[in-house]
Amino acid sequence: MRYFYHRSQTTTDTFILLHGSAGRESDLLEIAGDLDVSFSVIGLRGDVQDEKGFRYFSRPTNGAFDYDDINARTEDIHNTIKDLLKKNGSMDARLHLIGYSNGANVATNLMRRYPEAYTSAVLFHPSHLFRDVRDIDLDGKTIFISAGATDTLVSPGDAFALEAQLQSYGAQTKLALTDYGHALTTADIEEATNWWKTVQGSSS
Repeated sequence: MRYFYHRSQTTTDTFILLHGSAGRESDLLEIAGDLDVSFSVIGLRGDVQDEKGFRYFSRPTNGAFDYDDINARTEDIHNTIKDLLKKNGSMDARLHLIGYSNGANVATNLMRRYPEAYTSAVLFHPSHLFRDVRDIDLDGKTIFISAGATDTLVSPGDAFALEAQLQSYGAQTKLALTDYGHALTTADIEEATNWWKTVQGSSS
């Protein structure tokens, strides 16, 4: 898996960047800087070729996702992150996920499957893909979700359903509904930045 790793000299807190469909590992780097320029940053490129870029898992076939494949690829991503941290002597890092669209869905699955490993998540335009009932403890996790009121790719209802699910697991959530569609906009970023400042201020 292609990646970049910028290691901070002042903190072990680390952003994990997970791009959207047809994206690349550096797409969300500016957003990470908007949230906290002092953090380490790991950007991961999806292994699935998609149009002019990459994805983390394939689009649905005949309207159905291959969840075994999604979970296997999520495990690979988690192990890649662990290996990078181990190699760089940062196993005690607090990890903060930032994902958009396809990447937001992977971030959600990372939170669900490995809740002990991740501290927070910023999810831009996620779907509500993982509807199985599991005993997941997200107590103390903070999660931001954004959705577009005119999104024709992912219904805004998905974001509300996902928020309710994450809250049922104990997560502290914030959902922001913008007036736009599926594209990542300044409004999404401003909402996330304001939320981040509030969360970090309350935890400091």
